[in-house]
Amino acid sequence: MKYKHYAPEAKVVVVKNDFENYINECCEKYKNVAVICYGDIKINKKCKLKKVVNSPLEYAEILFSAMRDFDKQNADIILAQDVDDTGINLAIKNRLYRSCGYNFYEKTK
Repeated sequence: MKYKHYAPEAKVVVVKNDFENYINECCEKYKNVAVICYGDIKINKKCKLKKVVNSPLEYAEILFSAMRDFDKQNADIILAQDVDDTGINLAIKNRLYRSCGYNFYEKTK
């Protein structure tokens, strides 16, 4: 990957929708699930590694430090909430997608 410096050691998945259900699925599959999100998200109690902020701007501020922290805590997988395509979110999305190696989860209907 061209921008590998954005990527942590742990597998990163950007979750485009159905975030809460995907967290639950991953908590059954992996021992150390890490979650980075913003807003009102219910996180499975088995998920001990988490960073939850109030807004996309705060999300941008903590995103990569959270990934590095989760690496230090031996996360098996990092689930990152996707952002919309407005304003600063475009820059967040660009870095986020590179850090996950374009590895996404999106529930289809």
